[in-house]
Amino acid sequence: MRDVKFPSQPEQVTDKSSPGIIFWSIDDKNFYVLSLHLDGSYDVYRKIDGEWDPVITRRKSSIIHVGQDAVNQIKVVLDIESVTIFINGTKLTDFPGQSPETGGTFGVYGTRWKRKKMSGGSRISPYSIDGGATASMSR
Repeated sequence: MRDVKFPSQPEQVTDKSSPGIIFWSIDDKNFYVLSLHLDGSYDVYRKIDGEWDPVITRRKSSIIHVGQDAVNQIKVVLDIESVTIFINGTKLTDFPGQSPETGGTFGVYGTRWKRKKMSGGSRISPYSIDGGATASMSR
């Protein structure tokens, strides 16, 4: 794998930010994402053909450090048909999954809650990819 560079001056997270890790990504419409939230909760979603499908709905865990200045170490172990997630050296969860034939890519994921003008008012869209870095991974 080549060097992966991330922004040296990231934006301050807010209580509505949910950083995470993308894995088994084929493109911007097909991937898995683990998101951590400032309240100590997490979730895992799979995007399939641009549509979100919950793998693990949002739930709290005592092993996730909380607060704006909290630091969490994330380890995602990928097998051909399963995923195991560790936070701060402790197993958080595991679940069956579907690895892309190519091995896919992985990277950093960030969301920002944005108001979008729609007929009848505005709507908040929680899943807007604002950028990130990816690197290739193969089996």
